[in-house]
Amino acid sequence: PPGPPEAPGRLERALEGTLDRLVTAASGIWLVLVGVIVAGVLLRTLFGVNRIELEELQWHLYAVGFLVGIVGCVIHDRHVRVDVLR
Repeated sequence: PPGPPEAPGRLERALEGTLDRLVTAASGIWLVLVGVIVAGVLLRTLFGVNRIELEELQWHLYAVGFLVGIVGCVIHDRHVRVDVLR
C-alpha cells in the first residue's frame, strides 16, 4: 500500500500562494462585469444604442472569471465532483 502523501515542498507552496493571490485579485473581475452589463443595458434602453463591443467584453470577462475561479476551487479543493459512472 502507498504511504502517506508527501508534505508540499517550497516550490509547491510558493506556486500555490501565487495562484491564490491571483485568484483573490481576479475576483474583482465580477464587479467589472456587472458594470459592463449595466452600462450596456442603460445604453440600449435610454439611448437606443447597442454596442457590440460591450457584448464581446462580457463574454471575455465571463471566460476569464470562470477560468480563474476554477483554479481557485481546485487549489482549495472546493470544486464540484460529478459521479458519471454510478
